[in-house]
Amino acid sequence: MFFSQTETLDLELNTLDLNTTGEISDETSAAVIIAVAIAVVIISIIVYILNSIFLKKIAIKDNQESPNLAWIPIVQILVLIRAAKTADWHIIFGLIPYINGIYFIYLLVKVAREFNKNVFVTLVLSFMLGPVGLWYLSRD
Repeated sequence: MFFSQTETLDLELNTLDLNTTGEISDETSAAVIIAVAIAVVIISIIVYILNSIFLKKIAIKDNQESPNLAWIPIVQILVLIRAAKTADWHIIFGLIPYINGIYFIYLLVKVAREFNKNVFVTLVLSFMLGPVGLWYLSRD
């Protein structure tokens, strides 16, 4: 009734889905990749929804005539551009790689000053916690 050490080792390997060479099976690898991909998609959707909600609140706080622009993916930046009191054609800067990151920082600084918020806190929250920076700008 007692297992020998090799049988115990075989049982442990089988429960971990490892073969005798210590490699993870293809099925397990595929399952992990699919699980990670699903988690990334879910997190991305949550971040998009939170960004849109807070951008809409910023638009309402700024008395913009079309706050629902916050829900349109590329046009979302217009909410920040208008809240920063810059020209609408500046949306072009949001479409140019590398420049868009610098321009986004510029917009966050301008909007923070426009809403009398701490610029440092706005930037730290925006880059460390994503939508939390927009939440900070949107609250009264």
